Parts: sequence; structure tokens; C-alpha cells
Amino acid sequence: TLEITDSNFTGNTATTAGGAIYNSGNTTITADAANVTFSGNTVNTSLNDIYNEGTLNLQANAGKEITFAGTITDASTPAGTINIGGTTYTGSVNFNNTVTQKDMTISTGTVNISAGDLKITNAVLNNGVINISGTEALTSAITGVGTTNIQDSFTTTKAITQGIVTIANGKTFTTSGNTTTS
Repeated sequence: TLEITDSNFTGNTATTAGGAIYNSGNTTITADAANVTFSGNTVNTSLNDIYNEGTLNLQANAGKEITFAGTITDASTPAGTINIGGTTYTGSVNFNNTVTQKDMTISTGTVNISAGDLKITNAVLNNGVINISGTEALTSAITGVGTTNIQDSFTTTKAITQGIVTIANGKTFTTSGNTTTS
């Protein structure tokens, strides 16, 4: 078990996987009193913050953020799980690049996905808020009682079944052949 609190990871390099962190166990990253930022971490010159084939818990207190500039990757057959939030964690997690995992659960808080792809093998269970913008592909279903806000037009073959789904004015969202325009 690895527990990281209020730390930044900048400019780290690896030759195979995990520019900043290689996780095959249980890692918890917490933004308690300060924001946590991952930036400039690489694997063979490609942006990669974390290689996760275990369990990655991301927890941000109210008003705090955990931000990833690079990818979060997994094996060719993903096995990793990302858990976001928890009873007292209502802050934000920002993914600014592709995330590839087996499972993702958002218990509380806000997740901002603003570039790259969200590739979750199983569905994303969202009981918080997801803001999607600049996303190239959504290759996972999103379920739960949370809110999904779609801020740019895109297409997916997966279902989004949420308590609330909003689409920005003038944008289109196509899922399973059905197009919705706001």
C-alpha cells in the first residue's frame, strides 16, 4: 500500500511504464491541504503519469484538485481500477489526457475529462459529476445516479444512463445511433 498526500510529480521518466508511478497494488493519492499535480512525466518521451494495474484511489478535499497532464495506462487487457472521492472528499479530479482502465467508480466530487479518450472496459459508475469536453472518444458506458455534462460534440456507441445528462448549447451527442442536439 502506497499513500501520497499533497505532493506533485513533475518531470519524471521511465523506460517501460509509469512515468511517475507504477502501481500494481493499492495506491491512494490525496489532495488534503494542497492541490496535487502530475505534469511532464514520460515513458520513452510519451506523456504518462501513472501505469495502474492495481487499485488507484483519488481523493480531493473540497476546493482541492488532483490534475493529470499525462495518460493513465494499463496492460493491453486492462486490469486496473480507479476509485474517485469518498464520504468526505468533494473536490475535483482533472484528466487532461487518455485514461485506460478496467473499472472507474466516482463516489463523490467532480471529474473533468478534457482531452484524450476515456477507455474504461467496464462501465463508469458515476454518483458524482462528470464534465466531458475535448474528448476524442468515450469507449465506456456511464451509469449511476450522478450528473454527466457534455460540453463538446462527440459520438459513442456506449450508453450514458445518469440521473442528469446535459448537453452544451449548439452541441450534438450521438450514442448507439441516436443523436441529441442542444
